[in-house]
Amino acid sequence: MHDENMRFENLRENLKHIRNLNEQNTTAKFGLTPFAAMNLTEMRKRLMPVNYVPDRDLDLASPPATTVGTSDDVGPYGGSVFDVSLFNKLESWFVRFGFAPRSSGYSPTASQPETTTVPSTTTETVQTTVPMNDTVDYRTKGVISAVKNQGSCSSCYAFAVTGMLEALNLQAATPRNLSLSEQQLVSCDSGSDQCAGGRVASSLRYVIANGVVSETTIPYTGENSSTCPTTDSSLAETYNLNSAEYFKATSWTYLEASETAIETHVRSTGPVIIWLELPLELMYYTGGVFEFPNCTANAIGTHFALVVGFTEEAWIVKNSFGTAWGDMGYFYLKRGANVCSMASYPVVVTL
Repeated sequence: MHDENMRFENLRENLKHIRNLNEQNTTAKFGLTPFAAMNLTEMRKRLMPVNYVPDRDLDLASPPATTVGTSDDVGPYGGSVFDVSLFNKLESWFVRFGFAPRSSGYSPTASQPETTTVPSTTTETVQTTVPMNDTVDYRTKGVISAVKNQGSCSSCYAFAVTGMLEALNLQAATPRNLSLSEQQLVSCDSGSDQCAGGRVASSLRYVIANGVVSETTIPYTGENSSTCPTTDSSLAETYNLNSAEYFKATSWTYLEASETAIETHVRSTGPVIIWLELPLELMYYTGGVFEFPNCTANAIGTHFALVVGFTEEAWIVKNSFGTAWGDMGYFYLKRGANVCSMASYPVVVTL
């Protein structure tokens, strides 16, 4: 009961900010998400450190020289962001405060000019024009796996990697519908800091060298681990890893730091992993096209996610916060504005 009362008090305070956001924004909507009843400290524990920025030279080196966080900063994993029954109670309370019930299915389609200026918020060179034309959505092609939930572990790097590999396997000449193990990457990639964050580059290097097994073989716990199942003989036997099938990638690389490069790859080849600075406002996002003028100054953490398509005005991004967040687990970032530095470190993979 104490936890429930605390959640309601957090929600009461956060509602003020959510109301202001809806009054100030015309293209995005904000409301009840699994984060709406959390305080700022709790939210930060689910994100990468605010000062983490990928380093192309470091990431392309072998092995990586540093990790990104402190594992003591994270709490236990609860299976979802928090209890589903409590979330349902919060939703009914949310409606009583005058907010509309959650809805889904938003699809931005408004037309845009031929080119748009892209202000860069990082030291990376970001191309300044982005062509705006037609739509690509890999969800409609049946090659995007289900949205997952990283819980209270800052493991977005692992979910971005498995989401990419799952999509590539569904695009292959002989498609395979896989759900791959994020926990293996969290527990076994020595270049990550487990639930305190990690590097997509390091996880991909691990996958290329060792492969990754299915989710059913090594299930997700969202917790730090003192041992890696694939290198611990007793755990290997427990998980039946001697007979497990390992899925590997061949290579990975950074694209040019531009939205044009991302569009070209998405149009011709497939999804792209992106890194972005996450402002508090995005934690309350429920739909529409998100545009924020200064993510760098207002970021509460950093995050990896997967671009799975685009419309004329927005990037379609698959997240790892579960389907109770955003638009059924997805969000739309305004194209042509390098929103939250999303074009700075795009990563692509080859099977």
